[in-house]
Amino acid sequence: MARVSSTGTSRRTTEARLQVGVLGVLWTQQLDDADLVQEAVAHLWNVNPALSFGAVYRQGPQFKLTTTNTRGPASGDDGRIVAANAGAFHVPDVVGIGAALRLSDAWTLTADYDHIRYSNLAENPIDIFGSFGIATPSTAQANAARHLKAEDANEFHLGAEYVFTSKHPVALRVGSWLDPDHTTHFVGSPVTDEDRLAAVQFRKGKDEVHYSVGLGVVFSEKFQVDAAFDGSALVKTASFSGVFRF
Repeated sequence: MARVSSTGTSRRTTEARLQVGVLGVLWTQQLDDADLVQEAVAHLWNVNPALSFGAVYRQGPQFKLTTTNTRGPASGDDGRIVAANAGAFHVPDVVGIGAALRLSDAWTLTADYDHIRYSNLAENPIDIFGSFGIATPSTAQANAARHLKAEDANEFHLGAEYVFTSKHPVALRVGSWLDPDHTTHFVGSPVTDEDRLAAVQFRKGKDEVHYSVGLGVVFSEKFQVDAAFDGSALVKTASFSGVFRF
């Protein structure tokens, strides 16, 4: 059983300028947490030299979040704060199990299942255009925000690896995995204008199937490199890594 904890400080500030009619708006969002803690618990069972099972739980960290909505130059009242809020952003928790079957010295097959709590992302939604004490959002706006949900997802991964044994072993890898829709979307029947606006802005997405290929080369006991490509209809990702052991 392995248990890992990490503590650190994270600060990120993003800005986006919006034009709403003749009103210039500057929205600033800051994620700040001086006591960020993330924990993971994992265990590996080696049934025999050919078969192993694993399980992991990763607790997603929470970041303090503040939003400030100020009027821009086009409003004629540049710099005045019209809304400010504070809340928290919760990175999804993950529970996973997996298995690896070594068919021979060259072939290895893997499979795993991950349950990801994307619903953490929709906890305590914040209306950036309203805040207590400055510009309280209407009841209709608050009700519309309550209809925004993100559903938990179940991911399934399959993979295979073939290793060419030589002076510098080369590993070829292929795989595929299901990325279920987990977008924050409007749930229910829209009744008010605020509901209809939210239903249009926050639409449900669709599931995506990803395919991946990879290559790894071991140059020595101390140095190896790996490269991979993962692609779907919407997202394509390439990665490269190297490991040097002291």
